[in-house]
Amino acid sequence: DDAHIRVSQKVQMRHLACGHTWAVGVGFFVNNGNRCPKCAYVRNRHPSVDFEDYFRAHPEKRSQPTFLYVVELEGNGEHFFKVGLTTRTLEKRRLAEGTGYAHRPLFLLQTTFEAAAKIEQEFLAENWARRYTPSAKFCGMRECFPNDVTSMIQKKLNAKQLP
Repeated sequence: DDAHIRVSQKVQMRHLACGHTWAVGVGFFVNNGNRCPKCAYVRNRHPSVDFEDYFRAHPEKRSQPTFLYVVELEGNGEHFFKVGLTTRTLEKRRLAEGTGYAHRPLFLLQTTFEAAAKIEQEFLAENWARRYTPSAKFCGMRECFPNDVTSMIQKKLNAKQLP
């Protein structure tokens, strides 16, 4: 029956905000919550990505309340620190869930998404070569460091006027 689509079947999706089109499996889209890969790439904050492209497609996100955080993670014989952004609380962020890492918040600042993104992007660009790669994979694992970076983030904040 042509009216039914298999869960494994790929369909063309188009993100209305940015116009990007991509092929995705129906089950993967519905069950994993994956959305526009172009916008996700920007949200994953590789330091070479210009957030202005993201904000042009999503102007409402500029002033969205956002937390900039540093957490300490430990487990699996590892000890490291992660910098990140979330529009939810850290509890709802479910940081490194299912990886065996326990986390402890060290720093949390609420500001706008635009201000938090700029600070984090600058920090990552300056410290990209110092990153630490955890043995377990999780969302945000590219923003981890072997040493506590709280004071470095705070110095960057002291140089900024935040909303």
